[in-house]
Amino acid sequence: METKGYYQLDNSKVDDNSRVEMAIRFAMDCHHGQTRKGTDIPFIVHPLEVMNILYGMKADANLVIAGLLHDVVEDTDTTIEEIRATFGDDVAGLVGGHTEDKSKTWEERKETEIRDTLLAPLRLKMLVLADKLANMRSIKKDYTKLGNALWERFNAGLRQQAWYYGEMTEALEDMQDYPEMEQYYCEFVGLYKDVFVVYFYDYEQGVLYQCNAMGEAYRLIKGSPEWVIMGEVIPEDILVVNRKYAEITEELWNQEFWEVIESDIKDITVSLLSNTEYSFRISIEEKRLCFEGSEYGDGCEEFFGKDEIDFYYKLDEDGTYRMLSLLRIRYGKTKSIEDILKEEFAVENGVNHFTDYCEVNRIPYEIVTI
Repeated sequence: METKGYYQLDNSKVDDNSRVEMAIRFAMDCHHGQTRKGTDIPFIVHPLEVMNILYGMKADANLVIAGLLHDVVEDTDTTIEEIRATFGDDVAGLVGGHTEDKSKTWEERKETEIRDTLLAPLRLKMLVLADKLANMRSIKKDYTKLGNALWERFNAGLRQQAWYYGEMTEALEDMQDYPEMEQYYCEFVGLYKDVFVVYFYDYEQGVLYQCNAMGEAYRLIKGSPEWVIMGEVIPEDILVVNRKYAEITEELWNQEFWEVIESDIKDITVSLLSNTEYSFRISIEEKRLCFEGSEYGDGCEEFFGKDEIDFYYKLDEDGTYRMLSLLRIRYGKTKSIEDILKEEFAVENGVNHFTDYCEVNRIPYEIVTI
């Protein structure tokens, strides 16, 4: 690339819009003559779309520039050093953090990317999400036109692509917790399902099924909000439905369940166990569940150095909803929440059982000891 010197500007004296414009020209020069895989569409369309998605996420200028340049090191002769010299360390770090090592196999590269994405800081995850969403938009558009012939364009076929993008939906799952990113993550997941998942509806039995391109099948029974993996084959001769229809059906089925959960989120205190050595209770206050307890006597004195100790294991609002939902799935909708809490946690090793329950079900909790 002969025009690199054109971009040697003092970034500290250039406003953000000028730097972004410079990055657009830089990316166009780098990708000049390249087209999107299997098409005659100029490659620059992709980084420009990534840029627009990042703007929608309210990304800062350096992150937007990284979106424009995220493929130049991987797919052209441009180096990270040139990115650093022209746009600074921050942009170079973002681009480098989202550049694959082409000396590795496809599977090795994707496994590394999935692992790195799980551990990545927020701004790098924003870049990854913008890139993958732009890719999925393109895949969905082409899949609608070409069907399974689309996969002939790729070195990795349908099953491998389904695995990869499915893993990326999980690696980026926490992006739905941020208001600026939520709609883009949900769009990404929706496009993944449109391309790689087929839905079936057994109206008579009240069962929804879904099967992904890797052959994994799940079912949802009316009255329970949990998709359960299947060991058996999906029944034949049942209706194939689109994703939107399946999601609307699921939402209608789950409405009663979530109404029960909302009635469970009330201020209560439930006594669990009490004897000469300890007492346990669970309370819910302002939509936050707390497992409370006290230990006393000689054993407490020996272990803690005082004859009585109080402790609290607190959940946040999301954790409380998750715990009560899991309990309702197990125990049903008819029992009172007080009876369910007693049945699950009124055991002698109640403290350990409560913390084990939280850890197994990925419910974060805060420990307070007095």
